[in-house]
Amino acid sequence: MPDDRLGEVPVAVIYRHEGSDLTDEELRAFLEPRISMFKIPARFIFADQPLPKLGTGKIDRVAIKAQYRH
Repeated sequence: MPDDRLGEVPVAVIYRHEGSDLTDEELRAFLEPRISMFKIPARFIFADQPLPKLGTGKIDRVAIKAQYRH
């Protein structure tokens, strides 16, 4: 996502399966001991629908950026 100070900051778009109650606090607590602090997303966005995919089965990052850019 665009950021005034840094230019861009990492954001994670996550699709929760039905019945999941995962929170951004739980994700942050899971990631903190495992990866560097600068790699932890500044924000977590929970998508209502499955993430768009390309014909190859990979996540379509361009479509996600366009959809969630604010």
